[in-house]
Amino acid sequence: MKIFKVVVIFVLFSISGLNLWAQENNYWNHQYGAKSSLLCGAAVASYFDNGAIYYNPATLCFKDSGNVALSANLYNAEMLNRKNALGEGLDLKATNFNFSPQIVSGNKKVGKRAEVEFILLSRSDVQFNQNLSFNKIYNDTLLFYSNSSLYVSSYNYRKRVLDEWAGLSMSFNLSKHVGIGIASFVSYRYSRYYMGVNASSVGIYSFSQPVSKSDSSLSLNSTTINLINKIGWVYHGEKSNFGMTLTIPSLHLWGKSQLEYSVYVSDPNNNIPSRDVYLKRRDLRTYHKNPLSLSAGYSRKYLQSRFHISMEYFTHLEPYLAVALSETPPESNAGDVELNSSHIRSFEDARKGVLNMAIAWERYLRGETELLFGFATDFNSRNKYWNGISDVDFALNQEEFNIYHFSAGVGFQHKKNTIAVGLVVSAGGGNTQSIADFQNPTALSKFIGFNYNSMYSKYSSYGIVVGLTY
Repeated sequence: MKIFKVVVIFVLFSISGLNLWAQENNYWNHQYGAKSSLLCGAAVASYFDNGAIYYNPATLCFKDSGNVALSANLYNAEMLNRKNALGEGLDLKATNFNFSPQIVSGNKKVGKRAEVEFILLSRSDVQFNQNLSFNKIYNDTLLFYSNSSLYVSSYNYRKRVLDEWAGLSMSFNLSKHVGIGIASFVSYRYSRYYMGVNASSVGIYSFSQPVSKSDSSLSLNSTTINLINKIGWVYHGEKSNFGMTLTIPSLHLWGKSQLEYSVYVSDPNNNIPSRDVYLKRRDLRTYHKNPLSLSAGYSRKYLQSRFHISMEYFTHLEPYLAVALSETPPESNAGDVELNSSHIRSFEDARKGVLNMAIAWERYLRGETELLFGFATDFNSRNKYWNGISDVDFALNQEEFNIYHFSAGVGFQHKKNTIAVGLVVSAGGGNTQSIADFQNPTALSKFIGFNYNSMYSKYSSYGIVVGLTY
C-alpha cells in the first residue's frame, strides 16, 4: 500500500509539474535521491538513499531494511543568457521556474544476503524556448539595392526532451564487508526540436522591387527505447568504504523519427542561386546512444564527520547515425513530399570523453541530525561533429559549456522517517559559435550573416531538494 501511494504521488507530480530545460549535454546535470543530491552525487561508495540503484546498486545490500522513497526538486529556477547570439547586442534570454520529481523507489530484503529494488527515475527533463525578432534599415552596400532597404529577420528555437528510466536491481552480500549488485534500466526518450530562421529585405523607396528572402526551418520529433545495465561492487568497512560501478553502453531496442525540413532562398539580384526545398519523412530509423562509463568512490569516517569522493569517466562515442534518411525517393502514396532535395544527408551525432568528480562532507550533530555539503564538476560532452541536413547548420544541441554544482543541506530523523532538505546551486558559461549575425546580413550568407565564435552563454540554476524515506 505504501508503494502504491508513492507511485500515485509521483504520477500526479509528473502531470502537474513544469519542466526543466537544463543542459542535456552534461551527464551530471541531474542527481538522484535527496541526500545523494545534497552530496552532489558522491554516492558510489556508500548507501545514502534509494538513488543507490543509479550510483552503485551494490551498496543496497548494506542497508538495514526495506523502504519506500520519494525525492523531488521542490522548487527550481534556471536562467540562460546567450550574449550576442544573433549579432552584436542581440541576446537570447530565458528563465524557467518549476517543480520536478526526481525518483520514486522501493526496496525489500530477500533473505539475509539479498536486496531487491525498483525505481522510476527522471533522467532528463528539458524544455527550452528562445525567440527574437529584429528589423533595421540598411543601405545598398549590404543588401544590393540602389536605395535603402528595410531588413526584417526572426529566430525561433524550441526544444523538448524527456528521458524516463524504469529500473530493477538486485544486490548480494558476498561477505560481511563485500557486496555486488546489478541493475537494468529501460529508457524511454522523447525529443522534439524546432529551429526556424527567417530574413527578408525590400527597398523602402521603390516597393515595385522584388523582395530578397531567406527562410529555413527544421522540425524533428524522435522516440527511442534503450536498455542500460550497471554492475557494481563495494567494500564496506568499519571506517572506510570503496566502490566501483560499470555502466555498459546502451542497447538499442527501438527508435523512430519524423522530419520536416524546408529552405527557400530568393535573390532577385542573382548574387546567390535561388533554392526551394521541402522534405517531409516519417518512420525514420533513429538511435540514441549512452556511452560506457566507469565510476569509483571512496568514503572515510573521521570523528564526527564522513568525507566522500566519487569520479566517473564517460568514454567517447564515435560518430554514429542518429536519424537515417532513405536515399531512395518516397513512394507516391507514402504522404512524403520531396522537391529539389539534392544534398540532403542524414543526422549524425558524436560525444567526447569526459571525467567528472564530486567531493562531499557530512557533519554529524546531536541525535540523528547531520549537515551535508557537496561540490561536483559537470563537463560538457558535446562533440562539434554534429552534422545536420543540407548545407544549413542546424545545431540542435548548442550547449557547449561546463557546469559546476554546489550543495548544502540537512538530514534528520522524524519518528521512523528519514528526511533531507537543502539547496543545490549550479553555474556555468563559455564562448561558442553564434547562431547568426542579423547585424551584418549579406546575400552570400543567405541574408542572416555568418557564424563567428562571438556568443557567450551564461547558465545558472537554484533548486530546493526535498526527500522522504519511510
